Amino acid sequence: MHIGILSFRALNRRFMYEQRRLSEEAQKRGHEVSMIRFQRCTMFFDGNGKLDIRNGRRKFPEVDLIIPRVSVLTNTQLKIAVIEHLQLMGVPMLNEYNNILRAKSKLQTLQVLSHYNIPVVKTAVLSSAQYLDQAVKYIGQFPIIMKTVYGSYGEGVAIVESDRSVKSTYGILSGSLGGKNEILLQEYIAESNGKDLRLFVVGGEVIASMERVAQEGEFRSNVGQGGSGRPYTPSQKEIHLAIRATKAVGLEVAGVDIIQTKHGPAIMEVNANPGFEELEEVSKISVAGKIIEYAERFVQEYLPPEAVL
Repeated sequence: MHIGILSFRALNRRFMYEQRRLSEEAQKRGHEVSMIRFQRCTMFFDGNGKLDIRNGRRKFPEVDLIIPRVSVLTNTQLKIAVIEHLQLMGVPMLNEYNNILRAKSKLQTLQVLSHYNIPVVKTAVLSSAQYLDQAVKYIGQFPIIMKTVYGSYGEGVAIVESDRSVKSTYGILSGSLGGKNEILLQEYIAESNGKDLRLFVVGGEVIASMERVAQEGEFRSNVGQGGSGRPYTPSQKEIHLAIRATKAVGLEVAGVDIIQTKHGPAIMEVNANPGFEELEEVSKISVAGKIIEYAERFVQEYLPPEAVL
């Protein structure tokens, strides 16, 4: 099989750990691998319904499947259009365009999870500071977590301790990422004690998990913010929740973040581009190998989506 790994990393930066590991595991299992940078992709439309794409000045490799690693936070819909282009050309994609967009937006994720009665953290979303008092009242009490709708690795997240700092924090976050953004206000889960769970789902199965612990003085448990992972065996309820959330968002590969509340486990995020360096180290499981194993089955069973006219 010929596997393409589609990177959205800047051209002047080396491929990420996850991309290198996927390539390593694919080659280990006898597959050919092409590492592709989205910035080098040029899309063509001939005016008669035929689509084409080139990789720089060369023909795009004839791959059997692409694994996208979508590490973008701004202009996501435009930047990942190459994924939809390839899908329309019939290339199987391990995480499809619309589902990646849904997962990239915390707002859309909350909407679809709530629609399927999957528990989430109490949240208010607003586009104007004019209604901050209403949103704060809805959440109920301080501290309150504030987030941008788009963000990853713990960025675009702040904790607000009092009414005095609500407006200034809102102003900073709403102007981040190069423009005015909708802001999420969420209930602070004190009982979590700076801990959450990362369950890694591949093909409807939880293949690895860990507990993430925030460093002292920090409320974010993300590894990118200094948090650390440790081995964890999830309960059947947590496993079922992670699988349901992944299916609801429509992903084949996902990192699901779960927090323990006084009402039980709740979903914090469903990540379409989950890192797994720390998870492989902590769990001693080859996450990359599990993804490649699933990719082999996925290609054999793949049916292109039917066109809607």
